[in-house]
Amino acid sequence: MAAEEKKKKKIPYHTDVEVVDLDGNKFTINSTLPGPIKVETSHMSHPAYNPDKKIERKAKWHMEKFLEKQKRMEAKKGA
Repeated sequence: MAAEEKKKKKIPYHTDVEVVDLDGNKFTINSTLPGPIKVETSHMSHPAYNPDKKIERKAKWHMEKFLEKQKRMEAKKGA
């Protein structure tokens, strides 16, 4: 009986824990860690899992590149 009681004590107790990412998205997981758990990215905010954010960032990059080219062209015309 003593060996069985020791084994039971070693097994961690799982509870539902709330996870919060930097964007404020919240979801619940089953974990042995006490909560809440704070993470930088999650499946809700990572661009690989959320195509809308990926497109938004790509479009922003293209616009910045276009504006840089436009400034260079205006600088050449004025010189």
